Amino acid sequence: MSFISRLELRRASVELVRQMSIKPLLNQHAFITGGSKGIGSAIAAKLSSLGCRVTILARNQDLLKAQTDQLNHKYPLPNGEKHSYVKFDLLRPSELEKFISEGKCFHRTNILVNCAGMTQKTLLMTTSPQEIADIINVNLTSPIILSKLFVKSTSRVKDPGYNASIVNISSVVSVPGNNLTGASVYTATKAALTRFTQALAAEQPAIHDRRPLSPLVRVNVLLPRHIADTDIGKSVKTPSVGTSTAEDVAQAVADLVTDDHNVGGAATVV
Repeated sequence: MSFISRLELRRASVELVRQMSIKPLLNQHAFITGGSKGIGSAIAAKLSSLGCRVTILARNQDLLKAQTDQLNHKYPLPNGEKHSYVKFDLLRPSELEKFISEGKCFHRTNILVNCAGMTQKTLLMTTSPQEIADIINVNLTSPIILSKLFVKSTSRVKDPGYNASIVNISSVVSVPGNNLTGASVYTATKAALTRFTQALAAEQPAIHDRRPLSPLVRVNVLLPRHIADTDIGKSVKTPSVGTSTAEDVAQAVADLVTDDHNVGGAATVV
């Protein structure tokens, strides 16, 4: 190798280190459900600003395209890569595994954020069986299936230093004592998601022991307070659980996925 070639290589290495300090998620890929608006949109923007390539999932094609176009305009990626989206309705979790597998949605994906959520606006006695099923499917069943597929995909990676993270977005109402009238089913799903996250985090060392060359997936859950400027937040008239913002949650997600000392299992109110 000539002196000039070595010098160019050194300059490239220095530039890469500089970029990584500015954009710590460079060359990483996040899959975010509910990423077309609200909290999910804020998370997508935050991770993109840190250099991460993001894929957002939702069911509204127009919102998905608009959000993805904005990300590609505001946070362009190097080497011709693009932020992207996939259209899917999480009300149909029975079709989710086939959709993710056939679409290779988790190919080179190292961050999963389960953010999509469905609220409840009625007392239980007037909530239809279909609405109950829908809330459970979106808020609990779909995150469980996606987490399963992500962990399975990540277990095939033979790199113990691979940054693999799952962040589930639950709610502060999952904490005992934080009750909202007309949200009993919603509350149940969020409490179950919080405990699922903690149980899944506890499983990861056993998976790592079986496959020591695969990364240890860090699984954490965030419990946002009332966020007024989201569809779910607008349905709450008199919040008694404190307030937050979508940007607060996005920053908390970024902190979790960039923290090398984070080992998983945390349930954090934001």
